[in-house]
Amino acid sequence: MKKRVTISLKVKRSVMACICLTFVTLATAQTSNVGTWNIADLYYKLNSHYTLWMEVQTRSQNIYSDFFYHQYKGGLFYNFPNSHNSIFFGGGRYTTYNYSGNFKSPVTTDEFRIWEQLILNNVYSHFNVEHRYRLEQRWVNNVFRPCLRYRLNPTYPINHSTIVPKTLFVSAYDEIFIGNNNPHFERNRYYLGMGYQFSFLFTLQMGLINQTDFNAKGGQTDKNYIQTTLMFSTSKKVNKKDNRNSSIME
Repeated sequence: MKKRVTISLKVKRSVMACICLTFVTLATAQTSNVGTWNIADLYYKLNSHYTLWMEVQTRSQNIYSDFFYHQYKGGLFYNFPNSHNSIFFGGGRYTTYNYSGNFKSPVTTDEFRIWEQLILNNVYSHFNVEHRYRLEQRWVNNVFRPCLRYRLNPTYPINHSTIVPKTLFVSAYDEIFIGNNNPHFERNRYYLGMGYQFSFLFTLQMGLINQTDFNAKGGQTDKNYIQTTLMFSTSKKVNKKDNRNSSIME
């Protein structure tokens, strides 16, 4: 019988207090530079190996106002047997508008993208650490710009040993973007948030994400967002033990 991992109430409260303090600090540090980042994901499990995925996303410059960006994308997972590792192939359309107003013309960036992805997971006691490697082929305003991305994403369930229904969990990640043109180090994102799995069909995550973009002259721009992610998962036959695709895909 698998031994259940227990965590004291004091440790749980300490973790929650640190997370809340971090949220408050980040949110109040630059209130004029906080936007919203909204994601809806749908996973449809075809069988134990293949999963279809679709996503819709919007972003705004301010709190639910001045929406300037949306994307639509989808793809197919292949889940390796007897592991939580997978490969993925996907594509999508990405549109950026003028920053003033909601999706206000003109369109400043029109992008089509396809990518290949490898996800490897390591489990250390309570922690699950996801390593995501992604190779993107991007056409930005009809100019080809490939990109290599790597994301490190640890997840920690608070009230269960793994993420199952009625589990509160903490998630964080840092992701780097490497391009073929100057600057080669294009972008960095880091995220800290919390999630709750209501059932095997629905998970909610909320957190704060910071995005830093670098330019060829050595400068950079920073933007903070409040991120909300709705994840829906369904299948012909739901495998209640298979929860491998319940991480943020962006």
